[in-house]
Amino acid sequence: MTAVDEYVLERWHNGRIVCIGDSVHKIAPHTGQGANCAIEDAAVLASALAQLVQLPGRKTPPSQAEWEGILSAVTQLRRQRMLQVAHAASMAMRLHALDGFFMRILARYYLPFTGDMPADRASKGIAEAPLLGFLPVPERSGPGWVLFGSESKTCSPVVLSIVLAMVGVGFFWITLR
Repeated sequence: MTAVDEYVLERWHNGRIVCIGDSVHKIAPHTGQGANCAIEDAAVLASALAQLVQLPGRKTPPSQAEWEGILSAVTQLRRQRMLQVAHAASMAMRLHALDGFFMRILARYYLPFTGDMPADRASKGIAEAPLLGFLPVPERSGPGWVLFGSESKTCSPVVLSIVLAMVGVGFFWITLR
């Protein structure tokens, strides 16, 4: 397995200089979300800047304290989401590499029986992405598009019990060896 840098920095700005994308959060490539996350960063930053400069009655440029406050808020908001995305990407990388006993069991004996659940969970994560706050939300349409935000899918109890039984047998077999 090749070493891959993975990090989410704590501070994304200094003064009025802001970094976005891989410069502040480098995630494993296995979920294909690197560019998407950079676009989300840009959308959140653009929304925050529009809110800052378009305050009703504003006649002067924003102060340094206002800049610091808005950029800190952007960092905090994006960092929370990026930690979740980075964790999912890291787990996907370890799953694809069959890294360890648990990931092998999961990949070989559980995931083949989950149907569309992995794709649905990924779609839900993408559907919950931040939007540009100063533009109207487009109607989401297309063949097969479902709004995943309000829907929750769970795994079949039968599949889950079979997998848990197999894991138990596997641990029992390992301890007897």
